[in-house]
Parts: sequence; structure tokens; C-alpha cells
Amino acid sequence: MNQLFPLEKNNEMKGIYLALEHEFALFKSEKEIVFNKESRKSMIRIDDYFIIYTMDTLMWIPSYWENLEQKKMGINYYGTTLFNEEGTKKLLQLIVSWQQVFNNSPEKFDLSTEFIAEDGVFYKEKVEKKVLLSKLNNLENLCREALEQEMLLVHFGV
Repeated sequence: MNQLFPLEKNNEMKGIYLALEHEFALFKSEKEIVFNKESRKSMIRIDDYFIIYTMDTLMWIPSYWENLEQKKMGINYYGTTLFNEEGTKKLLQLIVSWQQVFNNSPEKFDLSTEFIAEDGVFYKEKVEKKVLLSKLNNLENLCREALEQEMLLVHFGV
């Protein structure tokens, strides 16, 4: 399942949604970073609901936003995030930890993500355990590959 966001806030458009994903890939250097139709074919996709749900922990990761000159912490939600070895190691540790948490979940469950102020409730995302764990396993493997091959791990936000 994907996190859903209304396209418009007026009543006429209520119920029309867009699925959002974050994409991750490896590059040999900053100069080689490309985001196009061809490069996207091999990217690992993580649903936006997971990024939102884990955002507080993702903010613990040292990173670079847009280029290797803008050192920050966490993920650039709407832009490009670059992870060097230090950041990739921290992301890997967090992904492994979240996998352990979700290994204890029921086969299907809800995650609270965004707070909907006008309704006074949290949006509940319906999640299938095996789908989420498969995507997290793919991201774990990508992190390990980045470390083994000394490559930059790059996140492309929504």
C-alpha cells in the first residue's frame, strides 16, 4: 500500500490521491548522479508512509542535501540526499532495527502517519508485513553494496 495525499483540499477533489515514493540508488561519485527514466529502472523504492513514520529516527543520520557541500542531518524529504560511508552505515543500522520491529508485527497492520487537522485524526496506512519487509530488505542490501563498493547512496525525495 502507498501513502496517499489529497491533490486538492476542496470538497470537489476530496478522495483523489497520489501515491508517493522515495527512491534510492548508488553512484560512483557526485558528478555521476542522474535522475531520469533509465536510472530510475534500477532504483529501490520505499513508500512515503514508511519515511513519514520513521522520520524522527531518520533525522539521526548524517547526510548531505543536494551536493556534498551541504552537510545536514536526515533526509531531504522533497529533494536529493547523499550519504557517504558514515551516513550509509547509520541508515543501515536503522533499517535493520526497523526490520526487527516489523518482524514482530501481524501479517497486516495499520501505521499512523500524518495528522489530519480538519478531522482531528491520524491517517492510517494499511500495511502488509511481507511487502514492507521485502522493500526494507532491498534497501538494506543497497546500503551494504554501497559500503562494499565504496559508493555514494543517494535518496531522491518525493
